[in-house]
Amino acid sequence: MKTGSTGGSEIPLAKVAPWSESETLRQEKETLGFYVSSHPLEQWAAWTSAFPVTPLGQAGQLPQDKRVIVAALVQSCRQIVVRNGRSAGQKMAILTLEDMTGVAEAVMFSDCFNRFGHLLEDDAPKFVLGRVDHARGEGQLVVDRMAPIDGLPLERNRLRLVLRDQRLNGSGRAAVERIAELASGEAPEGVERAPIDVVIETKDAWIAVETPGERRVAVTPATVRALVDALGLGSVQLTGGVSVELNKRDDRRRRA
Repeated sequence: MKTGSTGGSEIPLAKVAPWSESETLRQEKETLGFYVSSHPLEQWAAWTSAFPVTPLGQAGQLPQDKRVIVAALVQSCRQIVVRNGRSAGQKMAILTLEDMTGVAEAVMFSDCFNRFGHLLEDDAPKFVLGRVDHARGEGQLVVDRMAPIDGLPLERNRLRLVLRDQRLNGSGRAAVERIAELASGEAPEGVERAPIDVVIETKDAWIAVETPGERRVAVTPATVRALVDALGLGSVQLTGGVSVELNKRDDRRRRA
């Protein structure tokens, strides 16, 4: 590609590789202060929608001590050295979290910061687990645990798959075949395989379907995304899970 310049001469433009999506978003945020082309959480929408995630825009309206899971970016992190009490001399952090619905302040006390503070070293989105606190007026989150966005904030889940006749519109057989294909696939080593509960939703009823044996599927972002592609957003729900500190198959561990 060439461009004109004064005097009528043309100067060729250097050929450079295009930015990745993540780099484009980073540059937009750094230059403009907001995202233009998309939002970093959009690419994780299928995965995060499978968990009982609370939008940050609603978190402040929840009652005291309500437990929540949020999927968010850490917009800022202010570290503080504790001066008094049993944690004196240790670090804690005040975070500003951001998702596509709003922002919220969160606090990581020293015990939590010691365990999960290393996850703040990159700009990738995170799962943040904690409780709502109104002690300082406007609601903030007290963080209990944090996990990378590609990890599991909850383990020992069951995977509920909802087949909606209006959404599938005659493609139900293809959707069931896709579920069977994913359930029969090999899971990566160390990845949780969750039992499947299949529900058919019609205009008049919910029908639980008994499957032969206990079908299980690997709980990974790629598998959940494939199921969402087949069934629709909101049709894949991980239920009954329990909190974990960090995805067991993730090698990002606390520094010694």
